[in-house]
Amino acid sequence: VNPDILNNVISASQTLCEGTTPVTLSQLSGGVSGGTSSFTYRWQSSTDSASWTNISGATSASYAPPAPSGTTWYRRIVVSGPCADTSSPVRITIIPAIVNNTITADQNICFGQTPNALSGSTPTGGNGAFSYLWQQSNNNSTWVSASGTNNTVNYTPPSLTDTVYYRRRVISATCTTFSAV
Repeated sequence: VNPDILNNVISASQTLCEGTTPVTLSQLSGGVSGGTSSFTYRWQSSTDSASWTNISGATSASYAPPAPSGTTWYRRIVVSGPCADTSSPVRITIIPAIVNNTITADQNICFGQTPNALSGSTPTGGNGAFSYLWQQSNNNSTWVSASGTNNTVNYTPPSLTDTVYYRRRVISATCTTFSAV
């Protein structure tokens, strides 16, 4: 009589922005034990956590899933001699990418003048709740938070004495996007 397979626990559920590759799924802690102490592995996926499909070629202790197009569950089956054990599933939740993050056009002003307010569009995607951060740069490559920005859709820059680039960062859940400059 072989002992039951123990500690077949995989890590971990993830929430990702559309197009992001998940972190490799692997043994959560310790190692699998029991059976004959010689283990084989098989990974399965599901889009509804009820109907499972074997993943072709996924026979290692860990599995690096590709970027899924929708929410997907994964589980691992461990076999050792006549014993088999199926892990609890982990879910990779996909949040739609943020789109429609645009800001109003370039402006030419005189030294010391205050530019017109920069207007931002209403983004979509993510989980529907958005936070904003306006950023500025003197060289269009090194960015810092713009002064006086406090999670606002629009931004009014202060008076300027040099060329300044502005962009808006939008965050929703695990998704982040930047407007064009």
